[in-house]
Amino acid sequence: MRSITGDSLRLAASTSARSAADKSWSVAGGSEAATCDEAFTVGVPQDTERHDTAPPRIPPTLAKAPRAKEIYWCRFPRDAELPEFWKVRPVVVLSRKADIKGAALVVPCTSIDQNRNPDAVELSARIGGSRNWAVCDKPSSVAVSRLTAVTGMPKVTQNELSAILRRVASITPVPTLSDSKRATILRMLELRHGAPMTEGADPKVILGDIIEWMSSLKDS
Repeated sequence: MRSITGDSLRLAASTSARSAADKSWSVAGGSEAATCDEAFTVGVPQDTERHDTAPPRIPPTLAKAPRAKEIYWCRFPRDAELPEFWKVRPVVVLSRKADIKGAALVVPCTSIDQNRNPDAVELSARIGGSRNWAVCDKPSSVAVSRLTAVTGMPKVTQNELSAILRRVASITPVPTLSDSKRATILRMLELRHGAPMTEGADPKVILGDIIEWMSSLKDS
């Protein structure tokens, strides 16, 4: 007789809930979906939020919350639009601390060769027997219930995680400095170089230039 484990029970419950959710969405997606599409087509903004049905909350199949560096299968939304990622595929978890009933920040992976993609990092772990690349310019926040364990519980190495994080950071601006940090840096500039710095130079202008360069320049 086959033994029943907690994981198998969670998986069965999640599969049942997903099946029911898919049926309810397919039934509810008729006239209402057409109304929304028609509104966007003719360019007339309408308040459709109160008419929309909330998406389902699916029980997770994982026994514990995912952590950074771990690799899972992720069931991406069916209604994705290219170039968004879709279907079931591996993802690398970036969240330092995720709640099992909440969401996790992930980077999707692909087995299509990305050696010419500067925003991709090849992973040493083989997932499903294939080479995979983390595509770092498309980070996603997904419900933990979308994640399923990969056999062997693979992880990326620390070097791979660092490379992924650098590429993810490269697509976003550098955080703006607070007023207090601006003032501190300005005082440090004046103490090191003197208030005039060079004849006619304004330390505030120089500081503004430094901050602008920090947020706009890319690594060579």
